[in-house]
Amino acid sequence: MERDGHARHRHAEGLRGPGDAQPHAGGRRRGRRPRRRRGRGRREAARHLPRLVVREHDPSGRDVELFRRHHYSAGKGPTVKGLKGAELADGLVIKKGEYKLVKTRFSAFFATHLDSVLKTAGIKNLVIVGVQTPNCIRQTVFDAVALDYEKITVLIDATAAARPEIHLSNIRDMKNIGVETPTLEEWRR
Repeated sequence: MERDGHARHRHAEGLRGPGDAQPHAGGRRRGRRPRRRRGRGRREAARHLPRLVVREHDPSGRDVELFRRHHYSAGKGPTVKGLKGAELADGLVIKKGEYKLVKTRFSAFFATHLDSVLKTAGIKNLVIVGVQTPNCIRQTVFDAVALDYEKITVLIDATAAARPEIHLSNIRDMKNIGVETPTLEEWRR
């Protein structure tokens, strides 16, 4: 979940890992291959991938986009590392063994090692949530498309912009380049 520049990206789609080929709860059925329990192995494998992508900046503002540097004078800014505004949203906690990726630009891929981490893990499909749709979400999505991820999904009710019409306009643009745009409920089915 992204709030004021903080993002939580879910990257569990398409994983293969321990637990994926578990037999049905009733044991192995005679003459049939075991059913696969969907999700268990994926969740286990996903625990070791970047789950929280956050935006933090140097107090000097030297790693901020040029057009926003004036917001970072005197060590103050909306997402200065260690200050209010750069903390995780309420309810988000980095658990032991989870990975936090720090970004300094709109895209989670720009000047980070996110692409190599995901591709090394065999991740081909992404699910993106957060704010601001016209900035962080859109730029991350367009970079994911350019990096040839097979399936990119933006959950339309788990992303937001300052105004609904801006959000919907950007969702339409992403949908037009092949990005899936379900609601959270539709995606869960």
